[in-house]
Amino acid sequence: MIMQKTKMLNEAVPAPSPFGEGWGGASKPIIYSTPMVQANLEGRKTLTRRIVKPQPKEPFIFDKNSNSIIESPGYCVEPIECPYGQPGDVLWVREKFACTLGKYEPETTYSYFADSFHWSFYPNDDMKGETACQWHDEALAKEVKWKSPRFMPKSAARIWLQIEEIKVERLQDVTEKDAIAEGVTRFFTINWRFKNYNNPDDKSGFLQAITSFQSLWGKINGPESWEQNPWVWVVKVKVLSTTGRPQSIL
Repeated sequence: MIMQKTKMLNEAVPAPSPFGEGWGGASKPIIYSTPMVQANLEGRKTLTRRIVKPQPKEPFIFDKNSNSIIESPGYCVEPIECPYGQPGDVLWVREKFACTLGKYEPETTYSYFADSFHWSFYPNDDMKGETACQWHDEALAKEVKWKSPRFMPKSAARIWLQIEEIKVERLQDVTEKDAIAEGVTRFFTINWRFKNYNNPDDKSGFLQAITSFQSLWGKINGPESWEQNPWVWVVKVKVLSTTGRPQSIL
């Protein structure tokens, strides 16, 4: 019975057509670690996995219409809803950043830890039209006071994503293809290898993307999390912008 019901978890609902002018859907924040931001900026990340909280009790079904988990089908039990939204909804990424106010002019500079990028502009709500300058500066990046992604305001978000699909699966069910879509870093030595996130100085890396993803997951969530093999939300996204709020977002 459990196997029959959990089979539904592999079925995902496609997103509606890309929104245009006048789109009025929801937008929510999502925190990305530095490696995740770097993968996103380089166009390598289209999937993100997040632990389902609370963990569902089996058997359960995944409702494809509401993208939520129903623990006791047929009973009045509150479903576990995906906290990141529905297909078609928009996510704005919170990342490690710094904010510096101008000394002599009403100017704000946002700095981004992932790539030492700095964005100086005159304040408005959407980071459009009032940009003073943008540049990469590793020296300046060493001087600013970095803040946790948790404190990033919406006005500072440069990365905007749209949810395309949502499903639920066990963490260790990740495939090689999905691990690559999670954005793990690939590099070339004697042959192609994937980064060991537990040891950045490891030049040999891993042969499989899954092993690399396991090291990344352990670095973010703790090594015991992989062994616990929790149920996770698998959220497929596409990038709308890496340069501030898209014009189509009101």
